[in-house]
Amino acid sequence: MQNAISDFQPSNAFEKHVLANLAEINKRLKFKSLPPQGDYLTPNEVCEIIKISKGKFYQLVKDGILNTIKPDPRGRKTLVLRSQVEGLFPKDFIRN
Repeated sequence: MQNAISDFQPSNAFEKHVLANLAEINKRLKFKSLPPQGDYLTPNEVCEIIKISKGKFYQLVKDGILNTIKPDPRGRKTLVLRSQVEGLFPKDFIRN
């Protein structure tokens, strides 16, 4: 979709106005604080990896065992450091 917008050549004033507004919206939607993908896990991924329920996940957060971050200014996305989850268990502990 982004390539289609950047490749579009406006032919009139209205199309130029719409294209400028889309560019502004796109800038606002890009959050500078988003972490690299591989270093963080979502609550669902954490639950799947260590085989716990979502309620247990939030209990671990409430108890201070897991720390979460919210990179989205609106607070809609929750992430946990992968190293924190890996640190919950000994290195030789492997669950199949």
